[in-house]
Amino acid sequence: HRDSGHFFLVSAVSDFQPMRFDRAWLALSILVAMVAAATIKFPFIPQMKLVNAALIASGLMVVAKCCSAQEARSSIQWRVLLVIGAAIGIGKAVETSEAAEHVGGILVDLLQPMGARMVLLGICVLAMALASVIQPVATALLLLPVAEVAATQLGADFMPFALALMMIPAASFATPIAYQTNLMVLGPGGYRFSDYLRIGLPLNLLVIVVTVTLAPVLWPFYY
Repeated sequence: HRDSGHFFLVSAVSDFQPMRFDRAWLALSILVAMVAAATIKFPFIPQMKLVNAALIASGLMVVAKCCSAQEARSSIQWRVLLVIGAAIGIGKAVETSEAAEHVGGILVDLLQPMGARMVLLGICVLAMALASVIQPVATALLLLPVAEVAATQLGADFMPFALALMMIPAASFATPIAYQTNLMVLGPGGYRFSDYLRIGLPLNLLVIVVTVTLAPVLWPFYY
């Protein structure tokens, strides 16, 4: 009667386990403790790094039987780990080869005749591109000397350039490796690399437009 419209056959669902709520309070307590250990500095207790707190919390979840060891192993997103490993290699190559400073110098030389705002725009675009493959802090540190040289050559105030290097690398959405939170949702959300590019690139451009527009208004290039 499987093909009959008169019957509804109940069958087992493969690879399904019912939700367990008996240890939900314990799992929630471990989660709160992990966040507190990584974000709050307690007296006489050194603040823990997020990765260490997460590893300890994962172990406690297994020890407390909030999940089984097999469930913990199967939840590892190997695709995400592969992306992280590749990103570390690319980022280290960009840093050690001084490619950022070289490209930044060429950019300043090309855009300097067009004015300070165009140089600021060029540095923002370069910061967006670099932040997509290396860490935001590394991007800001790499481009900081470039921005200082550009401001000095233009005779302009450095503050608009400093604000741009604070905003643009920290607001990079075009790739999953651009920021930790982007990676956190890559596996659980089932996203692809192209999803970040399609949605994140317009957001990046919007942040650049707002920064280039407002930074010289709040901190003028010339007084």
